[in-house]
Amino acid sequence: FASEPRIRVISLPSNIGYGLAINRGLEDVLYPITFILNNDLLLKEDSVKPLFEHMTEDTFAVFGWQRVINAKGSIVYGGCTVKFWYGMYRYGQQFGGDFSSQNEPKESWYASGAAAFYDTDKLRQLGGFAPQYAPAYWEDVDISHRAWQRGWRVMSIPTVPVDHWHESTAKTMPFWLIGALHQRNWWLFHWANLRQPGFWIRHILWLPVNLVRETYRKPVAPIGLVWALLSIFKIVRFRAKQHVIFNDQAIINAILSSSKRR
Repeated sequence: FASEPRIRVISLPSNIGYGLAINRGLEDVLYPITFILNNDLLLKEDSVKPLFEHMTEDTFAVFGWQRVINAKGSIVYGGCTVKFWYGMYRYGQQFGGDFSSQNEPKESWYASGAAAFYDTDKLRQLGGFAPQYAPAYWEDVDISHRAWQRGWRVMSIPTVPVDHWHESTAKTMPFWLIGALHQRNWWLFHWANLRQPGFWIRHILWLPVNLVRETYRKPVAPIGLVWALLSIFKIVRFRAKQHVIFNDQAIINAILSSSKRR
C-alpha cells in the first residue's frame, strides 16, 4: 500500500489479539465511522454502501449478513435476538438464510466484529473493546451490549457483503485453549454486564447447573470458569466505569420487539 497515501499500515511487534489491536488502530482513526474487517473474510464488490446508509445518529453499529464457510459447507448468518435463559445470556433466534422482502433491517443483540461499521465517537466513549477478553471471543458481543446499555442501536442489514472463513486464523491455538477462552469470556461477559438484582439472583442460583451442562458439552468449561475468576477484580473496576441507561430487561425487550417486525 506504499503507493496509496490514504492508507496507513500499523504493524504491531507481536500478536496482541483482536480487541487490543482494534483499539490501537482506533487511536489513529480520523473519520466519524470505523469499518472493521477481519483477515479471514472476502469483501464483495459494491457491498459497503448499503451498510453505510443505515448509520444514523442513535446507531452504534451496522453489519451485514455473512456467508460463513467451514469444512461442512456454508450458511448465511445475520443478526440475532437474545434471551436470558437459566441465569445466562444466550443467543436467541438467528436472522439470515432468507433474502425475501420480509427480512428488513432490524435491531440485533450484537454486531459481528468480523465485518461491521461502528460510530467512531461512540466506540471511544465506550473505551474501545474491553481488554479482559484478550486475545479473542465475546468482545464484540460485550461492546454491542454496552452500547445497548446506553440506548444506542445495533442494526443487522439483510445484504451479504462478505464471505467469512470463520476461525481460520485461530488454528495456531490448541483446540482446548479456544474452548477454554470461549468459556472464560462467556462468564466474564455476565459479570461485567449484569445489572438487575433479579438477573444476578438467577445467574448465581443456576451457576452449578450451567457449569455441569457446559462441562458435559465442553470438558474445558471448569478451566474457563477458574480462569474467569482470576480476573474478578479487573471486572469490578471495569463495571464501575460503565454508564448504564437501559437495564437488562429493557435491552431484551427492545431487541425482541424489532425481531417481530418481519
